[in-house]
Amino acid sequence: MPFTRIIQDGESSGAVISFVDMSEQRAAAQARERALVAAENLARVRKRILGKHESRDSHAN
Repeated sequence: MPFTRIIQDGESSGAVISFVDMSEQRAAAQARERALVAAENLARVRKRILGKHESRDSHAN
């Protein structure tokens, strides 16, 4: 939480505090994380399925 002091005549007479709404950034980061997990799961399943097909093909020869 950044803030700036207001100094008048050498004395602190107030402050300005700024806030940034991070909810959209957090939601985007969470969506990216979910997409990454889904992609990793898909890759794992695809590898397993392709491995089974390769195993069948090698036995057929």
